[in-house]
Amino acid sequence: MESRTKHIAAASLIAGSMILAIIAVRQANKRKSFPHVSRESDPAVRNYFGLPGLLGSTYPRGIRNNNPGNLKITSSAWNGKLPVEKNSDGTFEQFISFEYGVRAMVKQLKNDIDRGYNTLVKLIGKYAPPSENNTSGYITFVASQTGLDKNAGLVSTKALLKNLVRAMSVMENGPAYPVSDRQFEDAYQML
Repeated sequence: MESRTKHIAAASLIAGSMILAIIAVRQANKRKSFPHVSRESDPAVRNYFGLPGLLGSTYPRGIRNNNPGNLKITSSAWNGKLPVEKNSDGTFEQFISFEYGVRAMVKQLKNDIDRGYNTLVKLIGKYAPPSENNTSGYITFVASQTGLDKNAGLVSTKALLKNLVRAMSVMENGPAYPVSDRQFEDAYQML
């Protein structure tokens, strides 16, 4: 009788664990499959997940704006840029797709490197100035992620730009929303 009770208790414990695991997986899949989309966003806009509309406020700002580099609003006529009158952020650029935001980031980095900001210290000093950022921490992070020496000369090759975009977008938005190989390749093809 005692052995039978132990077997029933063990089976109940296993069944309960399996049910909890199934519930956890379903909840995780719901979060991934159905991101919160802002009601104000233009339906022609595609977000990080490739779905219509900009993402809501539960996502990092650069991900919500399709702007993984958190480029500020300027007069630059970026391809895929939402016009200022449609920009709901007010400070940072918003793009019609995540790939256009990656493209803008790649172009900005390439132009800066080619204009003489050709070390991590110079590049990130311009990109994330100390008046607004922990620039030295940013440089240290990007150097650790890319394996680059902070004072080494940079040449704007595709491989370097890809490594910089990945590291800098993680610095800007956190590790949960990396720039994928596909997103980078799609963006790079638009240059």
